Amino acid sequence: MDTNTKSTYSLAELAGKVVFVMGLLAACFHLYTSAAGILEAYKMRTTHLMFLLPMAFLIFPAARKGKFSKPGWMDFIWFAVVLAGLLYLSQIAYDRLLLRIPFVSPLTALDYAVAIFLIVAVLEATRRVAGWGMVVVCLVAIAYAFFGKYLHGRLRHTGTTVLRMAEQMCLSTNGIFGSTVAASATFIFMFTLFGEFLEFSGAGKFFIDLAFALTGKAKGGPAKMAVVASGLMGMISGSSTANVTSTGVYTIPLMKKTGYRPVFAGAVEASASTGGQILPPVMGAASFLLAEYVGISYLSLCVAAAIPAVLYFIAIFIAVHFEANRVGLKGVEPGKDQVSWKWLLIHKCYLLAPLVVIIITMIMGFSAYKAALYGIGVIVLILLAEKKGRFDVRGLIRALAKGGRGAVMIAVTCAAAGIVIGVSNETGIGVKFASIIISLGRGNLYMVLPMVMLASIVLGMGLPTSAAYIMVAAIAVPALIKMGCNAMASHLFALYFGVFSGITPPVAISAYAAAGLADSPPMKTGWMAVGLSLPAFIIPYAFIFNPALILQGTPAGTAWMIFVALIGIAGMAAGVIGCIFVPMKKWQRFAIVILAIVMTVVPDLTITLAAMALIIGYFIWNGLAARRGAQEKGATDAD
Repeated sequence: MDTNTKSTYSLAELAGKVVFVMGLLAACFHLYTSAAGILEAYKMRTTHLMFLLPMAFLIFPAARKGKFSKPGWMDFIWFAVVLAGLLYLSQIAYDRLLLRIPFVSPLTALDYAVAIFLIVAVLEATRRVAGWGMVVVCLVAIAYAFFGKYLHGRLRHTGTTVLRMAEQMCLSTNGIFGSTVAASATFIFMFTLFGEFLEFSGAGKFFIDLAFALTGKAKGGPAKMAVVASGLMGMISGSSTANVTSTGVYTIPLMKKTGYRPVFAGAVEASASTGGQILPPVMGAASFLLAEYVGISYLSLCVAAAIPAVLYFIAIFIAVHFEANRVGLKGVEPGKDQVSWKWLLIHKCYLLAPLVVIIITMIMGFSAYKAALYGIGVIVLILLAEKKGRFDVRGLIRALAKGGRGAVMIAVTCAAAGIVIGVSNETGIGVKFASIIISLGRGNLYMVLPMVMLASIVLGMGLPTSAAYIMVAAIAVPALIKMGCNAMASHLFALYFGVFSGITPPVAISAYAAAGLADSPPMKTGWMAVGLSLPAFIIPYAFIFNPALILQGTPAGTAWMIFVALIGIAGMAAGVIGCIFVPMKKWQRFAIVILAIVMTVVPDLTITLAAMALIIGYFIWNGLAARRGAQEKGATDAD
C-alpha cells in the first residue's frame, strides 16, 4: 500500500473519530439544555450549528470527478475554519454581539469577515448535503437582495448592501440563525435523537413483528404488513428514506415472494414510508417548523393532522387489498418462531411506553423537546430493566453519537433556508409574491391551489421536506391565507405536497430507494407510488375547502367529512388499481376516479351526495358481478 493510500485511509479514520466525538458532544449538549433549560436564542442557535455544521464537511467530502470520495485535507480545513467561526460567534464575541443595538452599533471587520465566510460555508455545506438545487435557490435569493432595486413593478425593492446582508444573515436571529435553526436546535434534534434511541431499544423490530402478526395471514398480507410497519416506524423516525431502508429490506422481498410485482412492492413500501412524515405523534422535522409558523403547540398540530394521516394509510391499505383481489393473492403462513399479536402486546407492550410518555407529557403542556427528553429517559429505564441493571454503555454512546450525526442534514438545510427567509424579511418579497400569485390566479382558489401544490412538489424534488416547506410557507402560503383559507390548513397543504414530492418523479428519492430494494425500474416505481398515493394529493384540497377534516369545525362536520373522504379514497383506490372485487373496464376506472375527486373537493352538498351515490352503487354492482362469477365458476366445476 503506497503512502497516498495510507494517508487517505488514515484521514478517513480520523474523520470518523472526529465525527463520532462531535456527534456525541452535540447529543450531550442538547440533552443538557433540554433538561436544564434552553439557552438565549442566539447562543443556543450558534452553539447548535457549531457542533453540526462542521461535521457536514467530513461526512460529505468534496466531490472529485463527479463522485464523493473519502475526506481530504481540504475537508479538514473547512471543518476547522467553520468550527472556529462559529466558536467566535457563540463564545468569543457573543457578549458584545448580544448587548449591541442591531444594525446601529458598529461591528468590527472581523465580525463581518466571519459572517460572510459563514454564509459561504452554509452554501458549500448545503451543496454537499442536498445538492445544487437548494444552493441555486439561495443564490437567486441573494442576487435578488442586491439587484432587486433595478427591477420594475411589484418585485422592486429599495436595495441593500453587503455589510447589511452579512449582519442580517449571521449576526442576528433573522437569517441563518432564525426560526428554522431554532426549530432544528430544539424539537428536531431531540426527536432525531429520540428516534435513534427507539431503534437502539429494539422498538423497530417490535413494530415489524406486530405488523406481521396483525396482517401477515390476510389476503395480500405482506403488502398490508408493509403499510402497517412503515406507518408505525414513521411515527418515530419521520424520515421517508430511513423508513424504506429499515422496513423495506424485510417487507419488499416478502411481497415479491408472495406474488406481488416488483414495481408494486417497491411502490407500496415507498408510499407507506413517505406517509410517516405526516403521521403523529412524531411526524417529520418540517412539522415542528409548521407549529412554529402557525403559532400553535405541537400537540395541537398532531391532533389536527391525525385524521388526514390515518385516511392516507387507509387509502394505501385499500389499494393493496384491491391489488390482491386483482392478482388473486393470499396471505403467508407464519413461521415457527412467529408469535401472535396478543403475545407481542402482552410481553413487549412496554416498548410503546416512550411514545405514550411523549403524548402524555405534551397533553400536560410540556414542550415537544422536553417530551422527547422524557421519552429518551423512559427508553434508558426500559433497557436497564431488560438487562437487570446491567447496561450496554458502548451501545448507548454509539446511539448518542449516531443521533448527533443524524441531525446534520436537517441542521444544514435549515440554515440554508434561513438565508431565503432572511432575504424575504429584508426585501418584503414574501408579501409581494403572495399578491402576485393571487393576481395570476385571478383570485380563484381553484387556480391558486394547484400553483402552490406545484411549487411545493417542485421544490421538494430537489430539497429536503423541511427546506421545501419553509420556502413555500414563507412565499406562497400567505397568498392562501390572504384569500381567506384557514391558516393551519394552508400550512398543512404546503407540507403535504412537500412530503409527497419524495415519491413524485422525476426526483422521487423514496421511490428510488424502494426500487433499488425491489430491483424494479425506478421511474415506474415512482409513478406507481403516485397512483397508490393519489388520495394524498386530494385530501389537502378537501381540508382547504372544509377545515373540519383537521378538526377546525364542529364535531358533526368532522364526522361528515371523514365519511365523505373514506368513500372518496376507496373510489380513487379502485380506479387506480382497476379492481374492487373483479377487474374494471378502463372507462369505469376513469369515471370512478373523477367522481371521487369531485365529491372530495367540490364543496357542494348536492354534487357530493350524487357522486357518493354513484360510487357506492358501482361498488355494489361490482360485488354482485363477483358473486355471479363465483357462482358460474362453481357450476362449471361441478359439471
